[in-house]
Amino acid sequence: MADPSDTSDPSETADTGDPADAGETADASDSAGAGKTADAGDPADAGETADTGDPTVDADRGGDPPDDAERPTAGQATGEQRSAYMAEVDRRLWQATWQVRFRVGAIQLSWVIVTIAGAAVALVEAFDWPRWVAALLGFVVVVFQGFERIFGRTTEGSRSVDVLRRDLGREKRLYLTGEGRYKDDADPFSSFVGVAEAIIARNDDEEVAYNAKMTGDR
Repeated sequence: MADPSDTSDPSETADTGDPADAGETADASDSAGAGKTADAGDPADAGETADTGDPTVDADRGGDPPDDAERPTAGQATGEQRSAYMAEVDRRLWQATWQVRFRVGAIQLSWVIVTIAGAAVALVEAFDWPRWVAALLGFVVVVFQGFERIFGRTTEGSRSVDVLRRDLGREKRLYLTGEGRYKDDADPFSSFVGVAEAIIARNDDEEVAYNAKMTGDR
């Protein structure tokens, strides 16, 4: 039998113990806790802050490369330096080749002109051509004979340039083909630079001595 003095509402008691309400509370607390746990263990977050301290490993993972990777090892040239040096060697070879060919061509041309002009003087007298023709031919002969004497005095300097062209060209061919002294060399480029610089220095010394001889500066 119900107690007349009990004034509590039965509906409020049922609401307080409603399983649905309890489930909502449990779900809210579980989802919040699970969310915090998932965030704390997120692989993406861990990957952003991971740092092994090894420059090589960090560089592989997308970090900045170590400073030493951008600098060439002592005694070894970079690709840009090699290209620049080979370009300088090619320039010297081209210049020496041009000088030798110009000299040889000029000497041969002067010989031909002197021979033809000297022979033409006799034809002027035989055919009674104007006297100025003979004078012109004589002038040409004297001029080109002077060129021959000049070339004769510069033979020593020309020989030095020709030796430079031949020796430097031979060393370049051996280096490019990996033959001769470069066949079993661990660093053929450094060896080539050493030999090439010795050839160039020898040529420079010969040119200095030749110029001093020509100008009388002893």
